[in-house]
Amino acid sequence: MSALKLMVTLTELLSQEENASLSATLPMLINMKTRHLLLRNDDSPAVKALKTKLAKETDKRWELTGSLETGIYIQAAVLHPHFKSLSFLDATKQDKADTMVSDLAEGLSPAEEAAAQDRGQRRRGE
Repeated sequence: MSALKLMVTLTELLSQEENASLSATLPMLINMKTRHLLLRNDDSPAVKALKTKLAKETDKRWELTGSLETGIYIQAAVLHPHFKSLSFLDATKQDKADTMVSDLAEGLSPAEEAAAQDRGQRRRGE
């Protein structure tokens, strides 16, 4: 069943120690829910029950029913070149997430901003 294969793949991706990516977490989880766990007419009752349970548990464990656009996962996605368009969110949530990250950036003092840039350059080996 494709939903179970996806769960294995998603678990492996989110559990990596060397390549773990906070910015990819939310896009992957939302994609899983909206594409792979969506109930279809041709699903058997057992598959429908499994998909429903997986979706509910994903919401509960990853707190996906709250205000997504203000959490750390969204902040990471906004700053990631691949996910920054936030195509997995509706336009209202995209705007709220962009505004929140902009507000955080504006709140940095010049010294904090310079220190953050230095840390980023050191991480990249510049």
